[in-house]
Amino acid sequence: MKKLIIFSLIFFCSCNKSDDSSGSLNEIISGKNLYVAGYINDENKNSLACYWKNGRRVDLGEGELTDITVSEGKVYSCGYSYGGGASYWIDDTPYDIEGNDAEAYSIDVYNGDVYLAGRDNGACYWKNGAKIKLSGGDSSAYGIAVRENGDIFAAGYYVNNHHMIIPAVWKNGKRVNLSVPKHGDGEVKAVKIYDGAPYYFGMTMKPNNMTGYVPKASYWKGGRRTDLTNGGGFNQSIYGGE
Repeated sequence: MKKLIIFSLIFFCSCNKSDDSSGSLNEIISGKNLYVAGYINDENKNSLACYWKNGRRVDLGEGELTDITVSEGKVYSCGYSYGGGASYWIDDTPYDIEGNDAEAYSIDVYNGDVYLAGRDNGACYWKNGAKIKLSGGDSSAYGIAVRENGDIFAAGYYVNNHHMIIPAVWKNGKRVNLSVPKHGDGEVKAVKIYDGAPYYFGMTMKPNNMTGYVPKASYWKGGRRTDLTNGGGFNQSIYGGE
């Protein structure tokens, strides 16, 4: 699954070029800059890759952004540029990455090197545009983070021989499966490092006799999974969340 829900929220919050909510944002996050990545549709209904810094939009050209980070004053973002090719940007300069049908979902920077997570005929990540294959077939890496000691964590999912969707993390290229509910599926959407420990955020799906598989937001610290509540009400138990 792609991060289209996130993009919709970004689009609806900051869709007008004249919007400038930097004052209110600075009041909410004192002394901090807030960066948001996404896209808008221009007058001709073309997707325009852009990000917002404290509510003020910066356009990068045709395409979409999927993630953003800032390191030593430079803005690093990823997504795809004009023509549909996966790309990353350093400030407003685009860079292509290796692959025939690549998609880039997440970006991190470590010691000046740029790391991207995504897929190109299966899960992979890129270091400065060079591809490192993780898994073939139906698989993808949605999140990436580099620990202070240089360990690389890319996470997403793969489909095993029994056609189950397995949430997985590749640490320095070696895959480790994460837990799911009994007879269920799952996938990871993002990775963050906190106090040296990797956290994985995503969703799991548990069989339900009435509605089939119901998604539930979940996170893992190491190999331990925590399923979050969907809230009360009948509809939540049917449609779930992520």
